[in-house]
Amino acid sequence: MALHRRSFLKLAGIAGTSGAFGICAPAIVRAATPIKLTLPWLPLGTYSFTFVAKKLGYWEKRGLDVTIDRGFGSTKVCVPVDQGQYDFGLLDMAVQAGCVGRGLDLVAIAGIWPRSPIGIFSLKELNITEPKQLEGQSIGNFFGSIAPTFWANRIEINAMFYEDHGVRMCSVVAACKRATVEKKPEICKAFVDGLMEGLKFAYLNPEKAIELHVESLKEFQGGAPATREVLFYGQEVGTSLGFVPSFKEHGLGTIDPQLAEVTRQSVETYMGIKNIPPAKELYTNQFVGSVKLTPAEWAAVEQRVKKELPSMRG
Repeated sequence: MALHRRSFLKLAGIAGTSGAFGICAPAIVRAATPIKLTLPWLPLGTYSFTFVAKKLGYWEKRGLDVTIDRGFGSTKVCVPVDQGQYDFGLLDMAVQAGCVGRGLDLVAIAGIWPRSPIGIFSLKELNITEPKQLEGQSIGNFFGSIAPTFWANRIEINAMFYEDHGVRMCSVVAACKRATVEKKPEICKAFVDGLMEGLKFAYLNPEKAIELHVESLKEFQGGAPATREVLFYGQEVGTSLGFVPSFKEHGLGTIDPQLAEVTRQSVETYMGIKNIPPAKELYTNQFVGSVKLTPAEWAAVEQRVKKELPSMRG
């Protein structure tokens, strides 16, 4: 039966007064905004906080439906985010700066690892403890990728971090296109707040965070106990990289302006990229600062990590 204008207005009037008779009209349900996030690498324990944010609904309650994909290295995060295939990406800030210097339009909107895990690692039995011993045979890697597997297999290693020898760089950040910051600031804020809530949860509840991580990925379910141990060590390494004044004083995700400048200079000096814009154009702190740990929480987390990680004991 066709619904004429007069009949439609009459029905609309009934709907408008239905509340007075205890009859509720259907609520309007707004669909969550779909968001695509790419990790910089495999879904290791170092990135458990992203699965925590997804699993515990930290993004959902802010109106976002976030899909998390694995990455293939920070360099390969730059282009898909710049081209809009992903809304946000986690990647190394030094790589981001290099990509911007080559013409890509990326802005860091939250820091994840203010300290860099890049270093040179060797079996403890080789007794390699200083750079000079590596002449002709050095190799670099990410501590969070390599150390957890060795530790889970009870293999001791020595570590020399680049930052301990004068090469300081901010490591993993969350980044997006500048246009996203300018045109969709509310999306950026919702994404960052949800991400930082996940990071805080992982800091304070490491075992539960790993459970949520495993529940989120079929490839980890039913695995050997060593798998969880590798994930746990990786997560604790990631946590240790956040023990910096900027996070403690201004909230999780805060990027230290001085560190951003040092990162820019390191990329220019050691990677030979000369067209990098001023550091202040590489990042923004406008979306961070809402999620914080108390001084007591920071103390408890640092004490736990120092006890759990072989590299921090003694």
